[in-house]
Amino acid sequence: MSQSDFPEIFNQLKAYLKNYEHDLVVKQDNDSTYYLDSEKVFPKNKKQYFFGAVTIKKNYVS
Repeated sequence: MSQSDFPEIFNQLKAYLKNYEHDLVVKQDNDSTYYLDSEKVFPKNKKQYFFGAVTIKKNYVS
């Protein structure tokens, strides 16, 4: 696998997450990061629950 494969891998993983988008909050959606949170909020710190994300880094996709 080379870095030229990263956009394709990113898009495949993003497609899986997009299936859940209608029940969640999209925090970030651009060419290198897609980030979803739940609408539920932690009572203590008032932050939303993390659901999932995919991002392209220099040497990997996570």
